[in-house]
Amino acid sequence: MKILSIVFLWVIFSPELCAQNIYAEFLGNSGGLYSINYEHVIKQTDKKVWGVHGGFSFYRVRGKYNHFSKPIGFTYWNRPQGKHHAEFGICLNYIQGLRDNRERWDFEDVRYTKTLATLLNVGYRFQKPDKGFLLKVYYAPALILYEFESVEYVPRYMEFYPVGFGLSVGSRINLK
Repeated sequence: MKILSIVFLWVIFSPELCAQNIYAEFLGNSGGLYSINYEHVIKQTDKKVWGVHGGFSFYRVRGKYNHFSKPIGFTYWNRPQGKHHAEFGICLNYIQGLRDNRERWDFEDVRYTKTLATLLNVGYRFQKPDKGFLLKVYYAPALILYEFESVEYVPRYMEFYPVGFGLSVGSRINLK
């Protein structure tokens, strides 16, 4: 995960800065209720745009335990000169506190999972080519790749969740 974070930072601070997006994401790639994200366009042609994104989320669940997630991913969308886009992406997400054992077994102590998951997304993106409003609505199935600190009732490897949706709202900024 540290290597991905270093690569992400290198892309963000590279000399060929392009357009950036800052947005809040609800459900979907966030790995929880929400995340705050930064997206950097790494390549743009007449018909295609590729970007990388990363973010974080932290909140307290029912006053009992902390939920933390760190999504990092790649995104592709079409028609950079239009405002309506089809979008496809993949996100790798480290999630701490996805589940805890008290909800199922009524234990007193807090034992939450540390998880690595990947999420695919397919959806709609509204964004004008210049500065302005960003809206994304997408379908995001998830695959739990590995549970680092699993609790007894959670499998350690490969668990698929076919139903997942996300919504992102934010703004585009240009640093050039």
